[in-house]
Amino acid sequence: MLILSIESSGKKAQGSLFEDEKNIINIEMSMGLTHSQTLLPIISELFFLSKKYSVKDLKKIIISAGPGSFTGLRIGMAIAKGLSIPYGIEVIGVSTLDSLSENVSNNERVVIPIMDARANRVFFNIYYKNKKYFKDMSIDIEVLTKCINKFNKLKYIFVGDGIDIYNDYLSNNLKVDFIFANKNHRYQDAKSTFIVGMKNDEKIKLINYVEKSKAEKGKPTCSQY
Repeated sequence: MLILSIESSGKKAQGSLFEDEKNIINIEMSMGLTHSQTLLPIISELFFLSKKYSVKDLKKIIISAGPGSFTGLRIGMAIAKGLSIPYGIEVIGVSTLDSLSENVSNNERVVIPIMDARANRVFFNIYYKNKKYFKDMSIDIEVLTKCINKFNKLKYIFVGDGIDIYNDYLSNNLKVDFIFANKNHRYQDAKSTFIVGMKNDEKIKLINYVEKSKAEKGKPTCSQY
């Protein structure tokens, strides 16, 4: 079974081709170009390098459905649907936060993916031993920090581009045992998107619009999360 994994939620456009669960080829581009300029060439190159496959051989397309760059997500989903419709290919969407947590799934710590949501906010979720604890949501970074500090007996690992923005703030204000994922595992990865998609095996109809946090309805407290 041939499967294409697409990652367009971050700065890098990525594509990976899999034969059953074997990863055949990976390509990523980060050249200051938009995903509309890079995703289709990436996909075309994947099939060219495979030497024996074409789009019509695909059985599934797995794609990051958000949160993330709204423009990038729309471009990725449009391409996935455009490829799938003529050949009846199944499209599976997965949470970008789920995919990020997969990057460090072998870690024994509580995993907290954070992605920059602007205005001192991050998209986040919490995972422990591969269990997901919330619906994806956004939260003020100050509130998240205070909530984590209330559970100071746990050990944490952060993953995601939010680290790049809030590294200093978290380092200065967290009072728990925590580490940041190294840069090889910090960002979105089409291979992790594939793994999560194969686990979930759930068709998606819409981009994953992250739930509005209670912070947008007034000052939140940790008990609300």
